[in-house]
Amino acid sequence: MRGLTDNTKRVIVGIALVVALGSAVNYYLELHAFGRFDKQALGISFLVLFLVVRFARPTAQVRPVRLTWTMFGVIATVILAISLWNVWNDYVRSGQLDLWKQAWLVIPVWLLLFMAYRWRLLMNAQADGTFSEEGYRSEPGRYIFGPLLPIALWMALSLGILVVIALVHAIRGN
Repeated sequence: MRGLTDNTKRVIVGIALVVALGSAVNYYLELHAFGRFDKQALGISFLVLFLVVRFARPTAQVRPVRLTWTMFGVIATVILAISLWNVWNDYVRSGQLDLWKQAWLVIPVWLLLFMAYRWRLLMNAQADGTFSEEGYRSEPGRYIFGPLLPIALWMALSLGILVVIALVHAIRGN
């Protein structure tokens, strides 16, 4: 992949990603596009995606990180769409919205609220010039979510919300 341009590499990685996601949808929805080899096709497609990304990455140009609210909106939309689809799918199958389906919606929303808070802090750090490209590139997830104490407090609060939801269901007799 050394002789390819960055845009060509991005297209190849994008095609590999679409194939891997299509294979995952095929397996999850039991469409059986690959017959009895759906599970093997899923594994192979993600292995190919991993290898393509691995070989395309070292030679691609490194661009400076630029965090925007549009980028956050895309990430949030994907997370919420997956969560809502999962809850809707379970609701259609069972015909009721029980405690765990509600919790499945609370957790991603709560996580996105924390992530938006951290995203705003990181955007301010970019504007101030205190954003560390090296820190972000070495561990992006850890850099975005920040220190452990705020995460622990935020998750403890989310656990409290889930306990309140469970108590409301217990009192109502659901």
